[in-house]
Amino acid sequence: MSATVNTPVIRLENVTKRFGREVALDGVSFEVPRGVVFALLGENGAGKTTAIRALLGLGHPDAGKLEVLGLDSRRDGLKIRERAGCMFEKPTLYEWMTVDEIGWYTAGFYGDGFLERYRIMAAQRACGKLGVWGQTASCLRAASVSGRLVSRLSMTSIMLT
Repeated sequence: MSATVNTPVIRLENVTKRFGREVALDGVSFEVPRGVVFALLGENGAGKTTAIRALLGLGHPDAGKLEVLGLDSRRDGLKIRERAGCMFEKPTLYEWMTVDEIGWYTAGFYGDGFLERYRIMAAQRACGKLGVWGQTASCLRAASVSGRLVSRLSMTSIMLT
């Protein structure tokens, strides 16, 4: 299915996901139309992360149908991740990784050309704010920078999709 003007950007139909006996998603259905700012809110354990992972093709539900931008989440996960970005409240970056290694690791979730775009934007948006450039910037470890810079690096990744 290809996206049209009337195709919702996100569609879940009767999505169910269980982890053992724990039900994370129980017949969840909703649509998000084009042009809408959307936030997925809920208590811890409500299934928000499970739904987002499934929408991005990073996990599969036990039942139901998921589409993003008219693409099937089960079949077209990479295509979806190339076009849609997601940033969680607390970005997960491995503290032992350098800025450059974070880009290399993240590139595995996206298509060709991502890493080069990441390096350029990371230097401009994140490292430039610290006044470090080139080799120095690529050697910075996530553990050695502020939470704000970690957020900037995460935002850099999703802006490139």
